[in-house]
Amino acid sequence: MYTTKGLRRRIALDKGMARLNPKRRLIEIYGLDAGKFLQNMISNNIPPEGPDSGGRMLCDAFIYSIAHNSVWRESRNVSEGKDYQAFFIECDARSAENLLYHLKHYKLRSRISLELVDNDEWSIWSSWGISEKEDCEKKESIGCYDHRAPGMGRRDILPYNTKPTFELDEVPLENYRIKRNLLGVPEGPDDIFENKVFPLESCLDYMGGINFYKGCYIGQELTTRVYHAGVVRKRIVPISFYDPNDSPPSVLEYIPSLKFCFPAQATNIVREDSTEKSVGKFCSGIGNIGLGLMRLDSVFNQPEQHKYVIHHTDQNNNNHIIGVKAFHPWWWTEKHSNP
Repeated sequence: MYTTKGLRRRIALDKGMARLNPKRRLIEIYGLDAGKFLQNMISNNIPPEGPDSGGRMLCDAFIYSIAHNSVWRESRNVSEGKDYQAFFIECDARSAENLLYHLKHYKLRSRISLELVDNDEWSIWSSWGISEKEDCEKKESIGCYDHRAPGMGRRDILPYNTKPTFELDEVPLENYRIKRNLLGVPEGPDDIFENKVFPLESCLDYMGGINFYKGCYIGQELTTRVYHAGVVRKRIVPISFYDPNDSPPSVLEYIPSLKFCFPAQATNIVREDSTEKSVGKFCSGIGNIGLGLMRLDSVFNQPEQHKYVIHHTDQNNNNHIIGVKAFHPWWWTEKHSNP
């Protein structure tokens, strides 16, 4: 089993590297105005040398500078040193076409080309259990350290049949997802309700995805207003599932032998009493852990005896009740409770 306490000692399931294709997809943007165009579209800044990672959210994405990479230049017939800007946008595969449509909608007269990258051209890797002191940033590399939470490692974009050169074992994609859930890192439409939640509710501010000193991007006014109001009532946090007849778990841990029948996304999580007051919504789950969009005061500043559950009916009309315990990520910069 893997625990949050274990994460403090042996960060995020020890070591490993996982290929994220085909769950993740790349959009390619290149042209003289590529950097300027993206600067007007995203909630963080694009520095002159290119990004190093990273309204209501359309989707979450990583952005990588690629014009320096010889493999990409050869594929696009672009000579080295040409005044050219080019980027990969990495997002969930299910969001890619909608994001591409959204970007093209705002293209107007920008001198750029936008297209989906074929799945067999490049591979997307997450590697963890490596030190940032290792020489990962080679001249030709496309990638960045994943600073969304401590222990997330780094991401690399490589030609399709190439693997990272770290001395790590390749592990199933499931391991990456377990690691994310234990750390409380939402990713993709399973966790982030597209066009329905604010960036701060998805913890983008904690994960370094928002620059509040930046202006003039789509959605900036609403995002900044929520930030300056000083109150974020809901956030996505790690949750643990258990049999409601038992006591809630005291530690967030992944137990491979425990399995639950999960409800549809956004199903209410309610207080187990006569009021059945809603305290949050289910995002996603794997095994006995997952992520939930929870009302912070309702789950972290309430008496210990309060228990929370999900009621749902499966496709075979069987009723299920699942106990839910929310956990405060240890790496958050703010404390909302003393769990």
